[in-house]
Parts: sequence; C-alpha cells; structure tokens
Amino acid sequence: MKSHALLRLSSSLLVVCASSLALADGTQEPMDTPPARADAGSYVTTQVALVTSDHRSGSDVAFEGGYRLGESPLWLHGKLAYGGVDDNWLSSTQVGLFQARLGVEARTCQLDGAVCELGGVDAGYQRRTTYTYEGEIFVDQHLAMTTVDNAPIVAARAGLDMRLHAGLRIRPEVELVATQHGYDGVAAGGGLAYQW
Repeated sequence: MKSHALLRLSSSLLVVCASSLALADGTQEPMDTPPARADAGSYVTTQVALVTSDHRSGSDVAFEGGYRLGESPLWLHGKLAYGGVDDNWLSSTQVGLFQARLGVEARTCQLDGAVCELGGVDAGYQRRTTYTYEGEIFVDQHLAMTTVDNAPIVAARAGLDMRLHAGLRIRPEVELVATQHGYDGVAAGGGLAYQW
C-alpha cells in the first residue's frame, strides 16, 4: 500500500513539474531576438542633410517626430530644421534657413517592419535670413545688410525607414521644397531614429 501511495505521489509531482515547465516555456520570450517594430506607434529622429536653395548649397540639422494614426499606414509627421546656404565659404552673401513643418507620412513595410518605403507631404513656415557683407574678407569685411523673408512652404518627401537593431532605425530621405515664390530647393540626407 505504501509503495502504491508513493507511486501516486511521485506521479502527481511529475505532472505538476511538467505543467509548470510547460507554462514557463510558453510565456518566456527569447532574449536574443529584437522585438518586431511593425506595430510601433511613435518615433523621433536626428537628421543631417545637404541642401540646395536659390542656386546655393549648404547643410542643415533637423529634428523629426512621428505618431502613427491608429492601425493605418499613415503617420502624423513634424519637423524642425535649421541650416544655411551660400555660394561658397568666401561668399559675400550668406543665407540662414529655419523651418517648422507638420504633415502626413505613409509607409509600406516588408520583412516584419524591418524595411519600409515612405512618402509624405508637409506644410509649414520658413524664415529665410540673408546676410550681406562688404569689404575684403579677412581684412575689413563687415555686415552691411540683413533681410528677412517669412513664407509658407510645402515639402514633398520620399525615402526609406530601415531597422538597425530593436527600436533603432536609419532613415535616408530626399525632399523637394516650394514656397509662395515657387520652387525653393532640394535636400538629401539621413537620420538616426528611435521607434517605439
């Protein structure tokens, strides 16, 4: 009788242990697999771009952010950018640009969100400050005149959004900018983003 009781007790303990192991195995997530980000809802980006505007070239630094609109492929997109353009570093005329924009971004993704094509349209405001200098450079050059042009802008964007690891992503983009005066320039650059 004692042997039967011990056998039943041992069997019961084995069943409990097996059930516990199965439950733990079913709920444990792999530690070495980055989470899929196809269903992420927000991102922030730091971006550097080469810029051409009014037959001048230069660069800018930008901060971007996005928020996904529900389960749709559309994202609300915002951008702040500051930079400058000139004919060359010896030029007597330099232009500073500041932009604040808001728009919509659309994405189509493959490989569980690892690679996405994106396109979007933004509208906003641009402050263009032109600095004109007189005199000989390195000798007596001085600021002679400053003019400011505030204008609404529209920008069309296209690029890629690619996962590097977990929430880190890289975003190469090209964009065209137009103001009330017409075509204003093109920018090409890339940014490092974090998405969650």
